This record gives sequence, C-alpha cells and structure tokens, in this order.
Amino acid sequence: MRSSRVSAVVLCLLAVLSAGCTPRTARRGANVLDYLYPEGKVQASADEVRLSLPLRVGVSFAPANGKSPEADVFSEPQKREILTRVAEAFRGTPDVSFVEILPTHNLVAKGGFENLRQIAGMYGVNLVALVSYDQIQFDDQDFSSLLYMTIVGLYLVPADRLETHTLLDASVFEVESRALLFTGSGSSIVKTRATAVDASRELRSDSVAGFEQATADMIANLKITLGVFRENAKKGTVRGIGTPRVQIQTAESSTR
Repeated sequence: MRSSRVSAVVLCLLAVLSAGCTPRTARRGANVLDYLYPEGKVQASADEVRLSLPLRVGVSFAPANGKSPEADVFSEPQKREILTRVAEAFRGTPDVSFVEILPTHNLVAKGGFENLRQIAGMYGVNLVALVSYDQIQFDDQDFSSLLYMTIVGLYLVPADRLETHTLLDASVFEVESRALLFTGSGSSIVKTRATAVDASRELRSDSVAGFEQATADMIANLKITLGVFRENAKKGTVRGIGTPRVQIQTAESSTR
C-alpha cells in the first residue's frame, strides 16, 4: 500500500516534469524613445535652451507602442497615481508655477516631437516629463518545493517561483528646443512564491507592488537630478561643458 502511494507520487512528479519547465514570462511597457524618435534616429537638440520663468510643467506617460498584449494590466488609475507623485516632485520647486497631468490618450504612438509640441501648446506648458515603464514577470516552477509531507503521507503541490522586475524612468524635455534636461529612474524586484492555482492572482499583486516600489525610487532620484539641473542652469548649461547652453528669461525681463 505504501509502495503504491509512493509510486503514484513519483508518476505524478514525472508527469509534471514532462509537461515542461520553461519559465513563463510576461512583459509590458512604453518607451519614450519609441514615441519621440519613431524612425529610430535621435535628432540633435538645439545648441541653446531658453527657459521662460516661471516654468509650466506637464507630466504624462509615454504612449504604449501597441506591441505588448499585457499593457492593459497596468491600469489607468495606477498610472494616474504615479503621475500625481511625479507632479508633486515639481510642485513647491522655485520658479515652477504650474504642473499639469497630461492625459496619455492625447499622445499618439510614434507621434514624435510634433505631437508633443501640440499637446504642450494645448495645455500651455514648456517642459514635459515623460514617464517610461518596463515590467517583466517570470513564472518558474520550483521543483524543489513540489513534494510536501502531510499527516496522511506525501502530497504533490506544485509551487511556482515568481519574480517581477520593474523599471520606471522620467525624462524631462524642453519642448521647443527638444533638449533633454534631466532624468530620474527607479527600479524594483519583487520575489514571491505561489501555487499554480494562485500564481495569476499573486502576479497581479506583485505587479502593483513592483510599480509602487519603483515609483518611490524614481521620485527620490528625480528630486536629486532636478536639484542638480537647477544648479547647472544657474551656471548657464544643461549638464555642464559640452551640453546645450541655458538662457533664463523671467517674465519681468520679457516685458521690458
């Protein structure tokens, strides 16, 4: 009786192994390069950037390129929450008078700077922070955790190792000159375990957690790079020698 039970477990284990152990992956994302440079060539920005103070900033997600069938898993409420936190990073900054969250649906996939200029003009902003994201989830069966001992004997419970890798990046452009002023990035890795039955639900939860952790990291880095940019701009360049010059124009000087 005991040997037959063990044999049954072994047969079940072999059946699971024979079903394949290739990790399953899902990826979703949107990239600012795909949006602004649809031809694949990065055009040189102007040699000089004119910043009219006070600054008016727009924030939005770069539109998805349509290649990711999983893109809709990253919900609009999640995106709105992240954009709100990005906007808060600019609010209260000296020389920033206005921050607006730009609806992503107004940005056309592969629309380039022409589309960005249209949106900036529509909302009256001169700087735009575009957020890119890339999230990859791995679902890998962990065969070292397949067999569990219970009071009635061995019990087969397949367990999956789940990993969620998330990257967020905010790139801030001066629209007219097309100059990249500064960026702030954040990343996270979430590792969990779940049975096959619960794997989908756990992956959804891990996706949310991954974005939350990466957002906190991105905001912290964005505040740092914003401060560095403000110091460089006072010295007359975007990022030091060899980068575009910065000419600062205040509302008072423009009316004289």
